[in-house]
Amino acid sequence: SETARVTNFPKYLEILNNLGNIAAYAGRLESAIGYYQEALRHSEQSYNPREFEAKILKNIGATYSDLKDFRNARLYLNKAEVIAREINHNE
Repeated sequence: SETARVTNFPKYLEILNNLGNIAAYAGRLESAIGYYQEALRHSEQSYNPREFEAKILKNIGATYSDLKDFRNARLYLNKAEVIAREINHNE
């Protein structure tokens, strides 16, 4: 139900990430990016928004790398690195 999805939104986001991982493992790379993008759109509702955002950006970058789209891979991986440095600097 919609109420359950909203109440458990952080879990829903982890499920989206896991579905992306499964799709990528199965070679369905475009589907994986779709799951990751959906999770990224709502990352501010995760348990640890910046960490989750960095994780999803890394997953998207790695998937683009698998697609041999190195321009997009670098774009997403660079964004993930910036957030990781920010998180480590603030701890």
